[in-house]
Amino acid sequence: MDESNIPSFTLSDFNPNYVSRSFPTGEYDATGSAPTPPVMEPPAGSEASGTMSGSASTNTGSKRSRTSGVWQHFDEVAMTGPDGRQVTFARCRICKNKLSAKLSGGTGHLKRHAEACAKKQGIQLRQQQLLLNPDGTVRTWEYDPMVAQENLARLIARQDLPLNFGESPAFENYIKNSHNPRFQAVSRQTTTRDLKNVYDKGYESLKELFSTCTFSISVTSDIWSSRAKEDYLSVVVHFIDDDWQMQKRVLGLRLIDVSHTGENIAERIREVIDEFNLADKIFAVTMDNASANSRAMEILQPLFCIYAQSFLLHQRCACHIINLIVKCGFKRVNVHIDAVRQAITWLTASNPRIAQWKRYCCASGEPPRKFLTDADHR
Repeated sequence: MDESNIPSFTLSDFNPNYVSRSFPTGEYDATGSAPTPPVMEPPAGSEASGTMSGSASTNTGSKRSRTSGVWQHFDEVAMTGPDGRQVTFARCRICKNKLSAKLSGGTGHLKRHAEACAKKQGIQLRQQQLLLNPDGTVRTWEYDPMVAQENLARLIARQDLPLNFGESPAFENYIKNSHNPRFQAVSRQTTTRDLKNVYDKGYESLKELFSTCTFSISVTSDIWSSRAKEDYLSVVVHFIDDDWQMQKRVLGLRLIDVSHTGENIAERIREVIDEFNLADKIFAVTMDNASANSRAMEILQPLFCIYAQSFLLHQRCACHIINLIVKCGFKRVNVHIDAVRQAITWLTASNPRIAQWKRYCCASGEPPRKFLTDADHR
């Protein structure tokens, strides 16, 4: 076929608004490659969709909109590269790092970076939800991992749970499947720090409350022993707030590794009261019916009588008194109690006896029951 007979056309014959820029006939670049095909460019003052003016074009098609939800964590930034080409980056709004934002590259790497960056900064991606208030109104709610960690620490403290409860697989599975799929396990080290922060916040709020309060308080103190055979003295206050609600706060739990004398007990109670500046607000003090506590009250009464003066009440612990009464009554029937105690001990000493007891109960038409021995607790 003779190509000389084929008519030639220029790009301007099809669209007069465009001009053609091409290499001279037979011209090659330094590498010996064929010249770059002609590029259509709009004249000055005209607009063309999907093209950018300059020495090079980065996209000749229509620009797609950023519809992925991950773009709420990034800013789209256009920059000119060393070769003069215009390149689009995604700049993280948290760490300000720039990542590739090619239309053909997807957004998977952006999502992974956003999650990792948010976790590193101590926050995670939040999703707002609608919740109903008790009065029927609607409010927005968003998951905050810091708030979740603080509430977990409060739960562990109130329920006396182990510190590694937050990293328990069963607890993590329950929260993820029932409440929040984005929940991350909380280590015991993190829980320890959160407990310290919760304590510090509560301590400051209590000091602020007592510094401005106008109500009187009642103090309760007792000594407790831990499993490690360490004795602790607790100081608890009760008061009625401005809304006429009974309130209870534990102010101190001090180690008492010395003899439980009245002087030592009074010294530790006074330290806690002075720490919160409550000496001028005390109305009554309740302690066990022990001689050491009576001696401690003799020492504390001149210090705590600022508010009630001579009307300062020294209450004896009612539970302790009832316990002493019950023990005294047991002594009168101790012979019968010992017989029952020995019978129960003999019955539960071996499994064959327990099985024989169950068969006897079934034969007699009575449901089998277990017997517990008494424990000397108050």
